Amino acid sequence: RIRKVWQKRKCSVKNGFLTIAHGTANLPPAKLNLLTCQVKTNPEEKKSFDLISHDRTYHFQTEDEQECQIWMSVLQNSKEEALNNAFKGDHSTGENNIVQELTKEIISDIQKMPGNDVCCDCGAAGIDKDLTFLLAKNIGNIAFNEIMEVGLPADDTVKPVSSSDMIARKDYITAKYIEKRYARKKYVDNASKLHGLCDAVKNRDIYALVQLHADGVDLTETIPLANGHEHGETALHLAVRSVDRTSLHIVDFLMQNCGNLDKQTVKGSTALHYCCLTDNAECLKLLLRGKASIEIANEAGETSLDIAKRLKHTQCEELLMQALTGRFNAHVHVEYEWRLHHVDLDESDDDVDDKIQVGFILE
Repeated sequence: RIRKVWQKRKCSVKNGFLTIAHGTANLPPAKLNLLTCQVKTNPEEKKSFDLISHDRTYHFQTEDEQECQIWMSVLQNSKEEALNNAFKGDHSTGENNIVQELTKEIISDIQKMPGNDVCCDCGAAGIDKDLTFLLAKNIGNIAFNEIMEVGLPADDTVKPVSSSDMIARKDYITAKYIEKRYARKKYVDNASKLHGLCDAVKNRDIYALVQLHADGVDLTETIPLANGHEHGETALHLAVRSVDRTSLHIVDFLMQNCGNLDKQTVKGSTALHYCCLTDNAECLKLLLRGKASIEIANEAGETSLDIAKRLKHTQCEELLMQALTGRFNAHVHVEYEWRLHHVDLDESDDDVDDKIQVGFILE
């Protein structure tokens, strides 16, 4: 049973943050970074709307439908203004810089994972700034190195330390990441690799994907999927077709490592076509960042832009038009779900039988 309880709260919007007063007077208000949120209308109640954050949904109710539209507009405009200021080079610091604050939160959360307080390659204090940044959030350096460094010599003389020179570091990184010289090998044949690849994408298992990459799987090969949307799908097609904000890191990993974003199915569809079919703008941003071709047509003669126009997927259409005219910003914000820690605003009683769903009345 679900019972909705409405609580009146004072809320304010400033610099891309929504501040919500806590129900307990002596506790500080919660601040939601709007870059991690989406504003959605509530089709069942015209004077209500939902704010979907990285790990929960907040329900808001206003006095009437007009006020609801105003609040939704204010939230969306504040988010867009913060992004525009960031892209223009806004150098404000502290709580006035929403991107800076979000970055600090993400890095802090990543550093709390096992092994992430030091570099996974040389043990120097700090956090890696390249490919391992995304993997660090979803795996952690210790788990990552359990795959990539299992074959290191027992005396550990190969791995550089914080005082090693740049030549030693470069040689080690080449051996570790490009040659995969020290990586653990798990799969015995190509068929088992492809089945493992299919399962890893379906299960959104980044750890298994790293293992498969270490095993040398060809990420552009057709995967053995009986219920595929089209014959000839690759892992990237499958990842795009089933993606949401919790699995964008799977698409990102495949995009960065597959070497070919334009592989076509039997019907001529690329991963970009799939983005436009499913109206997934966040995924589309990732592929456009990776320079996926927007000119390729499927067997019906449609490009990804044609599909976006036909299905009236306006956000995808706008992004593709930007790419077509050279206006696409490769640093465009992609709404990953980072699963950061949050302040609990619910005051539900754990002892009651009903499941209580808390909503906030704006004032």
